[in-house]
Amino acid sequence: MTRNFLLTAISIFLLLTACSENRRENAGIVTAEALMDTVRAIHFTQPERALHLLDSAEERGLLSVNDINGLRAITYQNAYNQTRVAQYYAERIYYNPETREDTVTLIKTLKMLSMLAYKSSQYSKGVTYANEGNLLAHSIGDKEAEAHFLEVVGSCFSGMHMQQQALAYYDESLLIQYDLIKEGKGSYSDIVYTIFEKMNTFLGDKDYDSVIALADDCENALKNMEESGEDKTVVETRYADFYYILEMCHSEKGEIAKAKDYYDKLRTMELSYTPQGKKRLLPYLIKSRQFALAKETLRDAKHFFVQSMDTVNSYYANEILFFEKELEKEMGQHDAAMSTMEVIMAVKDSIANRERDLETTELSIMYDTQNKVLLIQEQQEMLERGRIFVWIVVVALLIAIAVITIVVYYNRVIYQKNKANIATIDELMALKHEKFVDRRIAGSGIAGRKEERNVSENEKNAPTSAENVYAPASAEDTPASAQIDTESEDKILKLMDLIEKDMLFRDASFDRNKAVALIPGLTLRTLSSAFGKVSGVTFPRYLNNLRLDYSLYLLKYKENLSIEGIALESGFANRQNYYRLFSERFSITPAEYKRFKADEKGNEEE
Repeated sequence: MTRNFLLTAISIFLLLTACSENRRENAGIVTAEALMDTVRAIHFTQPERALHLLDSAEERGLLSVNDINGLRAITYQNAYNQTRVAQYYAERIYYNPETREDTVTLIKTLKMLSMLAYKSSQYSKGVTYANEGNLLAHSIGDKEAEAHFLEVVGSCFSGMHMQQQALAYYDESLLIQYDLIKEGKGSYSDIVYTIFEKMNTFLGDKDYDSVIALADDCENALKNMEESGEDKTVVETRYADFYYILEMCHSEKGEIAKAKDYYDKLRTMELSYTPQGKKRLLPYLIKSRQFALAKETLRDAKHFFVQSMDTVNSYYANEILFFEKELEKEMGQHDAAMSTMEVIMAVKDSIANRERDLETTELSIMYDTQNKVLLIQEQQEMLERGRIFVWIVVVALLIAIAVITIVVYYNRVIYQKNKANIATIDELMALKHEKFVDRRIAGSGIAGRKEERNVSENEKNAPTSAENVYAPASAEDTPASAQIDTESEDKILKLMDLIEKDMLFRDASFDRNKAVALIPGLTLRTLSSAFGKVSGVTFPRYLNNLRLDYSLYLLKYKENLSIEGIALESGFANRQNYYRLFSERFSITPAEYKRFKADEKGNEEE
């Protein structure tokens, strides 16, 4: 056993040492570039793993603080849509003193911060970040960044319903983007996006003429975008959005024929037949009073969102439910339209509540992140003491193994002791049963008891192993030796015979009063003074001994009875009293005795 213990301890020590060395070696093998590529590849599909890799990289110092926080910001934004958490990490880059000295990094950070502020409806903050970025970009001649920041400022002003300011910034951004196109540096995709933002600003004011006036510029940009080799799916989606906006504007103006032109173009596109794309057909169908087709189209679009998406979002409320309300108004179903409007308001309220909950969650994450930073610093200090940690673990394991070994050893000792106790108990119970049978065969329980009492008087000064079982619990319970008259002795012996034969002890309420009532002429005084002299124990202890003897039988043969059931069946008033008396008399608990007997029976059956 000692040999196995030492081999186990040595094996654990070598394994831990090897793992520690491999960990230190592998930390140097992983390159910063490979790690960043891995995180970028998995950050959207496996965000938890990506964040775990970044935490490990920060602990080991494999990446710069800015790279780690930038990747965290991207992960929280793209994978979890937790804009405020992403903004928190971006701000950690922004306030890093090293970032303030690197204009290029600072511009990238301001791009991220301005867009995140816009998405989280922090428009004033978005304008502040974007203006700072625009000044920096202008100072180093980065026109692409200038155009981007101007567009973000326009979007923020649009969000604040400051349309004139928003349009001015969009126009300034477009001028720079067209200049970049002339220089062969720009992207028509960016121009299309900015024009769409400008159109949406006009739509917010229901200025449909201004939206229509932008149609030619937008269509030319779309054609150039298509010719530049942009992804086909992206181009088709942009065209579909373009046709949809113009269809809606002409429909709202009552120009049904022109609206039909764009409706027909949408019908030729596969995107308009997808469940989520069918809503593009609704403006014309509603205004041209094609109610049956409009209802069918709306039903398909609504079913898709109900089955496949979260309906508590702005798109569902402002697009799907909006068209449902408009359709009901056109059909003259004003009560239904009012009900739908109430649903829209309820959805918007739910969105607001969810955003508040999300903000609370994000604040909690930011708080946890601050704690995580402190934790990482502590972990870095712990890593510097790595060897000491390994030795502490090894020593702890050795101590644990030693403790387990000692516990197992003492459990075995206790088991053997309990086994010996149970064997002694069974032997004594067998002897007692044998005496009881002999007494019955003799034909007179009282005569047999008198003979046993005479024998016990002769052996009184020579205690046996049975003394532990039948002796009183304390000296004060032991009755003094004295002479007793024959009549009283006979009454006591008759009472004992009657109690044992009829098993009266099983009644928890059986006491001295019930006992004297059984034997004519027996009084409480005689019972109190003579019982101990005849039986060798007090009357209560005599009853408890009988109950304990009977409980042994139940524990051994009535496996379906619980300990509490056995206590009540044997005549004890409660489980606690039974446990105490059993343990005092037999030096083992009832549960241990029962379990041992069950194991013993199972081994015999095997």
